[in-house]
Amino acid sequence: MLIEKRLCPRCKNDVLITKAKEGFGIICLRCGIRYKTKAENEEKAYKEFFEKFKVDIPDFLKEYIVDFLVDYRFLKETELKRANEKPKLDQKIMRYLSKKGIKLYEFQLKSIISILKGKNVVIVAPTASGKTEAFVLPVIQKILEDNRKGVKALFVYPTKALARDQLKKFKELEKITGISFAVYDGDTSKKERERILDNPPDVVITNPDMLHLHLMHRTPFSYLIRGIKFLVLDEIHEYTGAFGTNVHFIIRRLKRFSDFQIIGASATIGNAKEFAKLLFNESVEVIEEKGRRASIHFLIVYPHASYYATILKLLRKLKQKSLIFVNTHKDAEVLYKLAKKAKLSVGIHRAGLTRQTRHVMEDSFRLGEIRYLISTPTLELGIDIGSVDVVVSLLVSYTRLLQRLGRAGRKGQESIGILILRNNDPISNYYKENPSDYFTDIAPAYIEPKNEVIAYYQLLSACLDKPLAEEEFKEFEEIKKRLVEEGLAMKTSRGLIARKKALEVIKNFSIRGIGKNVKIREARTRRIIGERSMPMALRELYPGAIYLHAGETYLSKSFNFREAILEKIKDEGLKTEPLRFSEPEILKIYEERKAFSTLLRYCKLRIKETVHGYIVKEILTNKKIRVEEIPKLEYTFITNGFVFSCPELSLEEELLIGSYHAVEHALIESSNMIIGGGANEIGGISMGASGVIFVYDGVEGGNGISNLLYRRFEKASERALKILEACKCKRIDGCPNCTYSYQCGNNNKPLYKKGAIEALKLLITGERTEIRDFSDEKPYI
Repeated sequence: MLIEKRLCPRCKNDVLITKAKEGFGIICLRCGIRYKTKAENEEKAYKEFFEKFKVDIPDFLKEYIVDFLVDYRFLKETELKRANEKPKLDQKIMRYLSKKGIKLYEFQLKSIISILKGKNVVIVAPTASGKTEAFVLPVIQKILEDNRKGVKALFVYPTKALARDQLKKFKELEKITGISFAVYDGDTSKKERERILDNPPDVVITNPDMLHLHLMHRTPFSYLIRGIKFLVLDEIHEYTGAFGTNVHFIIRRLKRFSDFQIIGASATIGNAKEFAKLLFNESVEVIEEKGRRASIHFLIVYPHASYYATILKLLRKLKQKSLIFVNTHKDAEVLYKLAKKAKLSVGIHRAGLTRQTRHVMEDSFRLGEIRYLISTPTLELGIDIGSVDVVVSLLVSYTRLLQRLGRAGRKGQESIGILILRNNDPISNYYKENPSDYFTDIAPAYIEPKNEVIAYYQLLSACLDKPLAEEEFKEFEEIKKRLVEEGLAMKTSRGLIARKKALEVIKNFSIRGIGKNVKIREARTRRIIGERSMPMALRELYPGAIYLHAGETYLSKSFNFREAILEKIKDEGLKTEPLRFSEPEILKIYEERKAFSTLLRYCKLRIKETVHGYIVKEILTNKKIRVEEIPKLEYTFITNGFVFSCPELSLEEELLIGSYHAVEHALIESSNMIIGGGANEIGGISMGASGVIFVYDGVEGGNGISNLLYRRFEKASERALKILEACKCKRIDGCPNCTYSYQCGNNNKPLYKKGAIEALKLLITGERTEIRDFSDEKPYI
């Protein structure tokens, strides 16, 4: 029964207040907020509702609320605590601090003291708070005390652009202290390289790629860095997944030549101590500062349509210089294309574009020639792009978002941060209803030191660095044996030595990604316009796939696992999604544990992935246009993951399969932020009616993300159940806000929401389950 119309405290639209058996039910007709109360009258019911969902937002921000406002917070500037004493540093360093007007903060002093004591340290502090001074000053102090000639410290940055940006900051230190700095990377000129080799600086600034290549080729530069005393890795949160696993091995290779102190730094990382121990293969002391240097108005927005449409509406209203972060190259290209079509002043910045193109975009944005810059995570780091007033971001974890927000307000001005949720997925719907949880989902970083694909290439590289002694890398004896059997290395009295053909095998290996690389060629010119690694290439470049690159739309004409031939086509606002399935095989059990009363096994797996067709959809509406079948394309790779069985249910087979398939979807999609926002890097397989579910790393050899979910399985299961129960949809199969997955290769069929809820309830309440036989079951992903 309709009692009265009132206004929603968020969107100012009408709400309905209905009489329930006990109290009242209230729903907003526009944004869908639902609220139940046991209040004894309408006035109290509405007052409770209004107070719960009221958002006090400054007037100047109201025009930016282009869709449903989930949450608003003013994140105040927090005064960083000043140090109450001065460090014992050389007079030259003190003169530098005085000239720059730098008064040290407490976390900087703690860092300086610990580093001077010889400890391995990780510094976690907000952007622009002075992390660099916290590690560079004690390293310089130690170098001033060391009379040896040669390179004493390596400062490693994840990108060349960031390394060169940092060099500018060190040049003034160089003038005052006499400690010399130089960048040695792929862009260093021949003349500059010769100068560095003839007259080595005290500190070399470089990147992991250079260390990897020069060590294994035994270049003059590799001999230059073999006696270092300090290894500093800035932005260590960037060393996650396969890239981070490679860096883990490179550090171990470098350690074979000298015993050095390791220092790490990061603006945001949720598990600094645990992660650094894995990355460095050493114990560390973590020094953390949580203060903030500038205030920011922060909004979370839930789109009514696609997030592309929401961002476009927002850009039309924003007048300030705005940096728009997306998470994939596909999102960047789609949004860039739509923004250009809308005649907005916009640029694009992502990996895969030429260095020259990226530099042009950076300069144009810094100089104000373009107002909006759309970027993948390439601009999360400290590359100089000038003053930024607004940061808009698609959904990432809160820790990752803080890194992005750190690009705004660097001059101390109040800035604006806007997080755009997705309109059709479980975790966005969860945060829409539970926004406070977003701020407590602290994302962990991850690597996989057990990755045997990476270990194979890194051990081969280690044999090239110098003979590999029997006691080194003991956990990979099988890989050492394989290198000998394949004729890539031979046993000698000094250890394993690489044979000549080892360089042929390793020359195409990239530490930035693993898996076979597929070249992308433009059909008319046969020019290579990019590349993608397997198995991702299979999912994006199958014949018939629509692929976006540098603002252009292409259609894949052929694909043979070595190269894909793409033809430029007219943009019609369409996209394609693959129809695929995966078949798992357990090769080795690493460990097992009980979660509730369910047995989990973390394993080495062989995954055979098959693409057999694709769906054509509209980009903006996600509306399905048609389904196409193609000849099967199969690819097999080795990775890591875990397996468990859901509790048994008394249902007919189709509903049983749908229940377990829905559990697999809900577990992965709803745990997105628990595992650091990496659900797109993870695969899941539900084995038919058996109830057996596999969750695995979606890259060759593994990247460590499924291991995070394996260790956080209890929290992930509880959140999955909460999302399924909270969703108000009445569909048997559920909807995009609960059971659907945008990664599903089976077109989200079959799914059974009620059965998934029952299975998760039984699992969480302690129903004992062992891993059942699944050999004759059909896989669903």
